[in-house]
Amino acid sequence: KQWYQRRVAITAGGKIEETDVERIDFVTQTIFKLVQAFDKDPFLDPATVFKSYFDKVDVKPFDMESHYQFIKRIIVTPSRTIFVPPEPIAINRILRQHIRYVDNFARVCFRDEDFSQFNVHSDHATYNVRKVIDDGIKISDEIVFQFLACSNSQLRSQGLWLFYPQCLITVESIRDSIGDLNKMKTTQKRKKYRL
Repeated sequence: KQWYQRRVAITAGGKIEETDVERIDFVTQTIFKLVQAFDKDPFLDPATVFKSYFDKVDVKPFDMESHYQFIKRIIVTPSRTIFVPPEPIAINRILRQHIRYVDNFARVCFRDEDFSQFNVHSDHATYNVRKVIDDGIKISDEIVFQFLACSNSQLRSQGLWLFYPQCLITVESIRDSIGDLNKMKTTQKRKKYRL
């Protein structure tokens, strides 16, 4: 988890985003108290005041329904790869089957520089998608997320799933766990990587 958190922090310029309302409220209160402290003494060290206030308060962990898991999210644009903090996603059958390895899954979205959907007919967009499917996304020398699969709705929204193989769990073994789809009449349903 630490290597991904470092990538998120680097991508976000060191900023950490939270969606939990209680935590946002807590941070707002902390900043307010920091401003009050500066009104009293303008020569205070802000980091010391901030840390002392955080140390006094017990922050509740993020409470989430059982059918959700935090999944890593990666945005690929024509010029960069952006590592976004994990977000709660409703788990599917594949995630339930491999719940021990949920930290090894990542969702990828392909976007233009302004985060709008990019033109799929451009050569640059096709190159980016092909590169992720063929080579995966490298996090470090040892960690490479490989293309796992994508659903029809993900194809329309320009996204796909990646997986970081570990031990005996590989992208091939996960695809095999879907079952034999050769008897399906529709060609698209026979392609395991499209699920």
